[in-house]
Amino acid sequence: MITYAPKAYLKNTLGADFAIPVSTWIFRGEMAYNFVENKDKHMYIPQSDFSYVFGIEKNWNDFIFIGQYIGKKVSDFSELTEPILNPADQLSLMTFPMEMAKYESSLFNRKIFNQQEKMNHAVSLTISRSFAYEVWNAELTGFYNFTSEEWMIRPQLTWKISDALALAVGAQYMKGPDKSLFYYSSPVLNGAFAELKVSF
Repeated sequence: MITYAPKAYLKNTLGADFAIPVSTWIFRGEMAYNFVENKDKHMYIPQSDFSYVFGIEKNWNDFIFIGQYIGKKVSDFSELTEPILNPADQLSLMTFPMEMAKYESSLFNRKIFNQQEKMNHAVSLTISRSFAYEVWNAELTGFYNFTSEEWMIRPQLTWKISDALALAVGAQYMKGPDKSLFYYSSPVLNGAFAELKVSF
């Protein structure tokens, strides 16, 4: 029997970041290694991994361009073995449903942690521009994951009412292959949104 419930696990992280301005360019990077214990005891515990982001920022004709490469390398990665049903084997007929449920659950957990492959590659691009003495800001963000073939686009318009108050409206559209995270979450998260942000 499998019971689905939120579970906590211990993770220690060691990371570093940098930002290097070169003329009108800014080169940024963030790296972190996540140390996880007991990763082979429970399916909800991810593998240890090395996550990294490298970005380039450029201001051109009052537009700000930010391009990023997002990567992850999973330590001690091993492929999951899909159970095979043998109709002629009575024991296989009895154990197959539970083994298949464990396989699908483990596979989905790997998708949540972006650990379905040993290497995970994604890119993003954000283009923004301020108007009316930075009272208004228009922004467009695109994201594509080469590993899972998921993608997202997100336009947003922000009105800075005061130093402490901002109103934003926008939309989000994501799409992914069958059984991907974006495939399951897009019916809920796709659509327009409005937010009021208070800073203090």
